[in-house]
Amino acid sequence: MAAGISASSTLVSLHSVHRVEPAEHQKGLRFATNFGTQVIVAFIGAFLLGYYFVETFVAPESFNAKVIAGAACSFATLLLETLLLVIHEHKLTMIHTRQTKQDKRSRRLVAVRPPVAPSKSEPEKKDD
Repeated sequence: MAAGISASSTLVSLHSVHRVEPAEHQKGLRFATNFGTQVIVAFIGAFLLGYYFVETFVAPESFNAKVIAGAACSFATLLLETLLLVIHEHKLTMIHTRQTKQDKRSRRLVAVRPPVAPSKSEPEKKDD
């Protein structure tokens, strides 16, 4: 290695130099896969929660009650996940709307603002 440079600092600096921000379609795909995985895991987990809750505390012998409780918990979780998705999409829509309004406002201010004459320097002011 070069004098005074360790291998770890070289690797860290190279990693930070070549880091690339994901494109918009990659962000959307990442959100979709994360959200889909979360929904599947929550759906299965909620079913198991309802099933074992009934088995432990309510009716250990009734298979129908366990399955119905598991299905009800899964359905409630599905509704909750749908609500979270709607809230997330609404937030993105609000951000996009606010950004559009700010862009329009800034363009309007630039169009309305009159050109400013360059100010005179101190020697030029004394000559007047």
